[in-house]
Amino acid sequence: MSERTTDVGPGGTAFPSTRWSQLLGSKDGPKRDYRDGLERILVEYWKPVYVFVRRAWGKSTEDAKDLTQAFFTEVIEKDLLARYAPQRGRFRTFLKAALKNFLADEYRTAGRQKRGGGKIRIPLDAEVAPLEELAAAPGGESPEACFDRAWANEVLAAALSDLQRELKAEKRESAYETLEIYDLAPPPGESLGYREVAHRLKRSEAEVKADLAYARQKLRLLLAERVRLYCENDSDVFKELNDILSL
Repeated sequence: MSERTTDVGPGGTAFPSTRWSQLLGSKDGPKRDYRDGLERILVEYWKPVYVFVRRAWGKSTEDAKDLTQAFFTEVIEKDLLARYAPQRGRFRTFLKAALKNFLADEYRTAGRQKRGGGKIRIPLDAEVAPLEELAAAPGGESPEACFDRAWANEVLAAALSDLQRELKAEKRESAYETLEIYDLAPPPGESLGYREVAHRLKRSEAEVKADLAYARQKLRLLLAERVRLYCENDSDVFKELNDILSL
């Protein structure tokens, strides 16, 4: 994403807090609500976990998939999520700590822990290939940093998918097209201003500015909706948004 997308960061809109308990509900409450909450968490975080495992241990694709599934099986069976409290820190920090403990146990027991058999199936057979470049990236990036980058990519991609769908429903596809050219994927080696974007889209500069502002605002709201489930207050939401847009 272009550096200019930091404009999508905190603005004048306040986002109401959504407590962690509202995502998972209670284990004593409706089973479907609790399961739906678990599934959402697992779907949103399996890619960062997989990348961490590949980066930290250099495991093969199949072994990394196996360990990722085994980790989330442990999360469910030991009810580790019940220990998380948003006021004590970020959810991804909590999850990374749990993952490191799990991998340390795996190392000590030489992988003899029972794997698989989880209550919720994670779609590990799909979308693994695009993660390999991140997991195997050269340089000194730590497994933790790779986890955070994979997390940011996943949240942003999901929010952009939501944005594209909503703008299409509003018959404002031009707003997404403007955001895409100006912020998301400008032509290689080019820095396009309003005039150049307007020329490419055959629209006026005023229309380009209005579409870009509208798309950015909606994207900010959609990102906030996703991250606030794991946040205690608006300040934490803004910090997470800043991380997503800077990673």
